Order: sequence, then C-alpha cells, then structure tokens
Amino acid sequence: GLVNGATGTVRRVIWSPNSVEYDVPLFVIVELPRYTGSVFPPWADEPEKAKWVPIPARQSDAPDRANHSR
Repeated sequence: GLVNGATGTVRRVIWSPNSVEYDVPLFVIVELPRYTGSVFPPWADEPEKAKWVPIPARQSDAPDRANHSR
C-alpha cells in the first residue's frame, strides 16, 4: 500500500478539461517502486504501469494568519 514517506516519480498530471492557470490538478500519477497494492483497473493489462498510483489532489486553504495570534 501507500504510506507517508513513500517516494516515487511523477509520471502524469491529470487536469480537468476546463482547467485554467493555477488550478489544482485532478490527479497526479506517481510510480512508486515499493508499491504493493492493487493495480489501478485501467492499467491491468499494462504490467509496466503496475506500480503507477493515481493520487487525487486536494486543495485546502490556510487560515488568514493576519487575524490570528500564536
């Protein structure tokens, strides 16, 4: 499976067809040499992609630090 600290190589970045500059991609496809999970179904017949993992992008906003104190 995929764990924190896993390292790999970005193979693809998947954007929405309507994306514009500065949009967050839909997925980043990463090849993880030590990945042991299931093969992504669309790649089941492509053994060279067995360790490619689609990672969905998430966007989160940081709180406005100007209005907070530590």
